[in-house]
Amino acid sequence: MAFPILILTAQIRSTILLYAALLTPPSTLSQRTLSIFFLPAIYLCHLYTFSSPLAFLSVLHCFWSTHLLLFTNPREDFGLICRSKFKSRNGETREWRESYPREFRERFWWITKLLLSPRMIGWETSAPANTPDASKSTVSIPKSKRRTSPSSKTTPRLSPSPSPIPHVKNQRLSTWLLERFILATISFILLDATNWWMNHDLYFHNIYIHEKGDIDTGLWHNTALWTSFLNDLPKWVDPLAMRILVFGIQEYAMFNYLHSLLAIFFVALGKFGIVGEFWGSSYNWPSLFGSLSFVFERGLRGFWGCFWHQLFREMFVGPGKALTRVLGFPTGSTSRYAIIIATAFFASGAFHALTLPTHFDGIDPRLRAPNSLGYASFFWFQGVCVLLEFLIGRLVKMVMPEKNRGTWSRLLFGMVRAAWVLGVLYLSAPLLIDEVVKVLRAMGLRPVFLFSMAERLFESNVDGAGLESTPIIELIDPPLTRYLIGAATATEGLL
Repeated sequence: MAFPILILTAQIRSTILLYAALLTPPSTLSQRTLSIFFLPAIYLCHLYTFSSPLAFLSVLHCFWSTHLLLFTNPREDFGLICRSKFKSRNGETREWRESYPREFRERFWWITKLLLSPRMIGWETSAPANTPDASKSTVSIPKSKRRTSPSSKTTPRLSPSPSPIPHVKNQRLSTWLLERFILATISFILLDATNWWMNHDLYFHNIYIHEKGDIDTGLWHNTALWTSFLNDLPKWVDPLAMRILVFGIQEYAMFNYLHSLLAIFFVALGKFGIVGEFWGSSYNWPSLFGSLSFVFERGLRGFWGCFWHQLFREMFVGPGKALTRVLGFPTGSTSRYAIIIATAFFASGAFHALTLPTHFDGIDPRLRAPNSLGYASFFWFQGVCVLLEFLIGRLVKMVMPEKNRGTWSRLLFGMVRAAWVLGVLYLSAPLLIDEVVKVLRAMGLRPVFLFSMAERLFESNVDGAGLESTPIIELIDPPLTRYLIGAATATEGLL
């Protein structure tokens, strides 16, 4: 119980310090002075929590505090987009920008909304050009500047590309809630299916795995008759590809499921007036993931910048934007884009490496500890590939401009981009998955619900018909037989 209490205490202290920093008006302390005084104190609050199993909370708070106090200036540049509950005569909803408030109470709630907005949905992160003192202004926000619109040309982004924030359609609330409920249901089924697979694929929880080549070993299973089809998979099925697919679907489904539940909960509360417009409006709960069509349009940049969730995007691109702003690089320049991409993926790798648990108490000594550097190298490799893709794309545009490409040419380019993304993920995913699986072997796999019940029902029917339901274990490496049987016995309680 020592670590949870320590982490909770660190979170409370650091949050109080962050509130104190942002509650201080710019007229009292400048942003530079603010970061010098408060950031070291916030870091010291988390000094003894980085090695705990819940280090994710400490690392996230440190990164988010650094973004708000060092790389950006929320008190002078940020503005909260407010919407009127009533529409005008022409059917439009009035919107306006609420900058850093003067009154303490309003300032406190303004900061609370800011701290709980990692995607910056419903916020403008740059000072209005037509306002000399942004910290004292309240200006109307035209449609072209809405943060929730993907076609907005004024929305800050890494490059001239579609915004990663999905478009929010004008639809009835009942339709929106139904769509989110269906999405949550599908995500739960996918999550349960991938958890079921992991519980039957011994790679994800066995202790005998080889020192190298973990993820591409054969599909060894501890499985009953109902799941014996896993042993009958065609020879051309690549175990590495299957495990990457299962892991990717699991992450996609888990984020979608949690986000959908939160969205349904708060929007439903907003419908009954329990929470305000900021928390209870469907405008502030757009889809967490974008469309896969971005992969065909922009390749790896579309995958990471538009399709995958953007929970930490602002936090990762902040250092690069601040650096290019200090160095004076013009907006839209290749050098500026390269610096932002390099720093964003470097920060992403460092963030994920620091949040990876590496020390566990009371586990089998034969289990290998996760490698934080190997975990981070996956994200650093993505950054290198994104820069390479960007440079090659520039060269291709010089030879064959987009306006000269026909339908078949666009289709071919889209297929090449998709193949490129699949190839990069196939080569680099083991760097990520192998380290995560080491954590799963130590902490335990996620439970199975629907598929576990269906499996028990099928096995009871098979037993009733007089057929034996015995585990099927393929012994591929005889010297490992003892470990294989021991792992199968140890994991019976998970199935």
